[in-house]
Amino acid sequence: MTILKLKPYNSWYVFHLVIILSVSGSLFSQGLDDTQYDTHPMHWARFWARGIFDRNLIYTPVWNIGNITDSHVEPNQTMRWPGSEGLSYGNYFNFYVGTLVTDMSQFEGQVIPEQWDGEQFPILSDAFLPHVSQHSVAQLSSDRTHQQIWSPIPGFYNDGINGFIWGINEDTNRDGELAPSEDINFNGKLDYHLEPPESIIKSLAMSTDSRTWPEYWPGDTYAGDTRSHFGRPPRTDNAGLRAGLWNGEYGAKTIADQESYYMMDDHENDHWNDYKTEKYWPLKNPDGTPNTTPWKDGGIAGAGLEIEARTYAWFHPLAEDLVVSVYKIHNYSDYELPRLIAGTFADANVAGQGDYNRTDYIVATFDHEGEGGRLEFDIMYQWYAFPEQLDTYQKIGVFGFGFLESPGVAYNNIDDDADGLIDESMADGIDNDGDWFPFADVGLDRVGPDDEDYSGPDEDGTENNDQWDTEDINLNGALDTGEDVNENDRLDYEPEGNDVGSDGIGPSEYGWTGPDPDGTECNGEMNDGESNFDRTDIDEQDQAGLKHVYVYEWNKDLKSDNLFWVRYLNQEGIDIEETDDNISFTFGARNIKLGKDEWKRFTIALLMGEDNDDIVRNKSTMQKIYNNNYRFLTPPIRPTVISTAFDKKVVLYWDTEAEFSKDPYFGYDFEGYRVYKSTNPKFLDIKTISDAFGNVILMKPLAIYDKIDGLKGPHPIPFPSLGVHYDMGKDEGLKHSYVDTLVDNGRLYYYAVTSIDAGNDYDFYDRGLVSEYYPMQAMPSESPFNITVNPLGKIVFRDRNTAVVVPVETSAGYSDPIVDSTRIGHVSGFGRGIRNMNKIQVYNRNNVKIGNEYELTFSDNEWLEDLYSPYEFGTVNGIRCMNVTTGDTLFNFFEEDYRDFILNALPIIERTVYQGLHFDFRWPLPSSWNDRTRGIDIVKWNDKGRTTHEWKKWATDTESNLRVDRIELPVNYIPLPFDFEIRVEDEAGIDTSISPFPPLIPIYPLNFTTWNVTDPDNPQQMKVQFHYDVHYTTLENNPEIIGQLWDSTRVIITFPTNDEDESYNLSWSLRFFKNPFDSLNAVIPPVPGDIYRFKTIRNPSRGDVYQFTVEGGEWIQEQAVEEMKNIYVVPDPYVVASGFESIYDFGGRSARKVEFVNLPPRCEISIFTASGKLVKKIKHDTSEEYGRHEWNLTSEDGPEIAFGMYFFVVEAKGIGVKRGKFAVIK
Repeated sequence: MTILKLKPYNSWYVFHLVIILSVSGSLFSQGLDDTQYDTHPMHWARFWARGIFDRNLIYTPVWNIGNITDSHVEPNQTMRWPGSEGLSYGNYFNFYVGTLVTDMSQFEGQVIPEQWDGEQFPILSDAFLPHVSQHSVAQLSSDRTHQQIWSPIPGFYNDGINGFIWGINEDTNRDGELAPSEDINFNGKLDYHLEPPESIIKSLAMSTDSRTWPEYWPGDTYAGDTRSHFGRPPRTDNAGLRAGLWNGEYGAKTIADQESYYMMDDHENDHWNDYKTEKYWPLKNPDGTPNTTPWKDGGIAGAGLEIEARTYAWFHPLAEDLVVSVYKIHNYSDYELPRLIAGTFADANVAGQGDYNRTDYIVATFDHEGEGGRLEFDIMYQWYAFPEQLDTYQKIGVFGFGFLESPGVAYNNIDDDADGLIDESMADGIDNDGDWFPFADVGLDRVGPDDEDYSGPDEDGTENNDQWDTEDINLNGALDTGEDVNENDRLDYEPEGNDVGSDGIGPSEYGWTGPDPDGTECNGEMNDGESNFDRTDIDEQDQAGLKHVYVYEWNKDLKSDNLFWVRYLNQEGIDIEETDDNISFTFGARNIKLGKDEWKRFTIALLMGEDNDDIVRNKSTMQKIYNNNYRFLTPPIRPTVISTAFDKKVVLYWDTEAEFSKDPYFGYDFEGYRVYKSTNPKFLDIKTISDAFGNVILMKPLAIYDKIDGLKGPHPIPFPSLGVHYDMGKDEGLKHSYVDTLVDNGRLYYYAVTSIDAGNDYDFYDRGLVSEYYPMQAMPSESPFNITVNPLGKIVFRDRNTAVVVPVETSAGYSDPIVDSTRIGHVSGFGRGIRNMNKIQVYNRNNVKIGNEYELTFSDNEWLEDLYSPYEFGTVNGIRCMNVTTGDTLFNFFEEDYRDFILNALPIIERTVYQGLHFDFRWPLPSSWNDRTRGIDIVKWNDKGRTTHEWKKWATDTESNLRVDRIELPVNYIPLPFDFEIRVEDEAGIDTSISPFPPLIPIYPLNFTTWNVTDPDNPQQMKVQFHYDVHYTTLENNPEIIGQLWDSTRVIITFPTNDEDESYNLSWSLRFFKNPFDSLNAVIPPVPGDIYRFKTIRNPSRGDVYQFTVEGGEWIQEQAVEEMKNIYVVPDPYVVASGFESIYDFGGRSARKVEFVNLPPRCEISIFTASGKLVKKIKHDTSEEYGRHEWNLTSEDGPEIAFGMYFFVVEAKGIGVKRGKFAVIK
């Protein structure tokens, strides 16, 4: 550990020691220009940056100098669990590299040979900043110009307009317009250079926040990148292929739900050249002499190492207690480094307790005798010995530190990791383990000779033609018109295997933008950057393993590189001190040789668990992630959520981008959305669903919107070994909005909308739930979300699929714009059964057209007119909405086939907001493509919407004990979409029944008539068939009942056909029976004047026109005068604290407040004590939509007020005055 050795104490030094320690603690909060030291223009400390990992339950800062947690640097945040509100479990985790070098001071100014003799000494590079004991401080140079630690390489994050490099362009599709998904910073403007997040500390590049990304990535940082870089700091003058994209380790994509990426080097670690007589210069001059240029003049010190560092975290419940960090060590010096050790120095205090921590250690084992491979990972567990004695309501967890990857040894002719391969390498251009596969030249049917259902070569000639074939002519990843050659409604292309090109993304993955411009995609050859080959296949390294494990008291003296090397790194082994004092530990890999321009990997994992058993299960997940090249179950992408707050209402709506996500294994597998609501930014209050072991694992959703595809209820695949299943919904269909009316005005609510995939079972491909067959069972994967708050409760970041909303009353005199459902006019037509017409709602008050009148019209497929031309009716196949006031058409959809209209148009309408309005109404639709009712049915509910049996009874008061038992639609009968009446007349023969076969079905003189009364002003008489469902002997014995409605009679309504033979179509069949509760009495027939009536629900058709107007949305002074009377204070009384206040504490107490409600837009509030002394004057000047103003309970002079009764006066010029009072109880 490179620690500055102090000179003898004196007053000057004591003073400056205080300054030095202050610098290490305040450097990042003050900014480099405001500190006395570390200000040299060549010092790259100005590029130090920090990111927050908060995607899962492990919350921790990460610095671009190799540190996890703030490591005693302001703001001094530790690793916390669960989430940012959890307890502390880690003070610091510092990555270090130590290497043994040979003194070259004798060759200063001379050509240095390939090998030379001299004193060997260790160079250790790290960023260990806190003082470890009273004898060591931060690692400052002797002239106090810089710290001799890792230095971040600039250009890997957005440094702002005046920094090293600016941010990316929001206009990702380069169309010059701002789409909701492009508005990264939620400012409603198209930014061509994003400003970095506002913070006193610069943020390193985080995959989840593209505001942190540089405009383009430095040269030579990804496969296929041939750009060069120059200068110190190094610059690149070309944007490259990944500008605006994430520069991932496995391609221009992410493999985890949250990733960080940076590079650092050791060029500022000139400790030995500064303090010692031994010297080492990692670079040569062109003439072969050591490059001894001092650091301050742009020279290179240290050992000549640079580190590519990435950290990964997953949102998935199985991996929510896990964070992985990968370090790639590159020797860019001019010398081989024969003895190099990489490791981590750590101080993990469980629950923030330094003492009484206990540890247990599992040593990695390899199966050299059996099937091969690693049986166990090196992992250390740490827990607190007496958790029941801690004064906390939170459960005390168990911390784990895992060692996943060690640098590979490809030169000792030994199978170090027992995988059956000797000296394999991730940089030898060979697929050592044989798991890379080229594209399959099997043709567009994707079936080849090795498949069971192969029937021969493709007729289109795409099989075995030595080229990759696809239907995607324009290579946009979508099936466009004219591209579906085989007419199977699917974009077909030959399986690409691992032959995806240098960008690491193939056509089966989301984000594919076409073949790689360098020609590496689907060329049949292994290329750098492709999966399962060299740098992307961790199996292709012969891992050396972990050889240095030491657990010891934290206060050991670590003030020199030499001491740390000799004590902890020179000797291999495991040494665990048993102590009740504060402990630290160091993990180090075995000595390896690192040649010139060679790189090696070192990977660690931080784990948490609720107990020892839980952390063992998490370790199993860690191993699965490792075995799959750090890939885990891939969720759909996140939807973009837009929110609007109203009075006692919150509206959320989102886009459909997630529905086009592709899983690398299962293809298109999107299944639905889940809506979550909480009053906690980490949603901990709704995380209530536990596993079989009682550990909470899932949040309870507010709503589930799933595809209608048969996948519903508990998912067939549970969480592995946990006994809990995802609820996949009720097959009720997708929605793209949610209106929450169960909210309190003034309360802060957090919302999240996630997308979830179908998971997989062996029959999912056959059921059409996934588009690609892959024989693996998988539980569903859900997209992550995050809302980050600072200690004061202020939102500093939120994901695009979240919303933070406070519903409030509008100001006095103003009412929100609405579409009043009771005033929607059905101006023509007879459609009935349009559901949710009250859900024509204002979603975006800023875009709505106040006072504008709108009109809805329809078209239909004329199916009924084809049967009988006078009946102009059909199933809806078109809809148009027009702004009558402006003449604008909001939407106009039409399809010849109503099924295409249902599948295409209705979902678009539901998920789109037009001029601030959202339409979510539905009308009767066929339940299936062969539904003979065509969605038409009998109205069986009353005016309140409740299902009743009233439809069976007569519409008039009657003595008859007959009733309609059922109305049926037998096979081949036609559902007439009308309302009907059966009227009993005063004479027999008023009408005559009809019969297609009089001998079989008699014709009767009837004493009743049947009418189509859909248009009450123009009733039309209908012809009916009439049946007695009794033996004819009954009729012969009772001739008086012939032609009358009687027990067991059936009336079938008919209507003519378009044929000239005067034939009839059959429609509704009504069965009359005697009331079963009146079995003792004889039949009492209806009498003249009795009427039976029934109605149908039916879709609107071409004759239906609906009109509505957007009302409200205006401030009216006269209304404000009246509503000033409603001003009040909430809460009243204020008792100690309010449930509406922030849950966060500052200085030991929460931010206190009361709020004045129903204020006019502009007014002045004066607050007085009971004695009349003025306490505070508040000016209120806000938009008309906001009728509240909060007061923090402080007086005009600053101090908090005392308890007691207070009086207020609200004065609004030109409107009025309101006086009132409220109480404060402390």
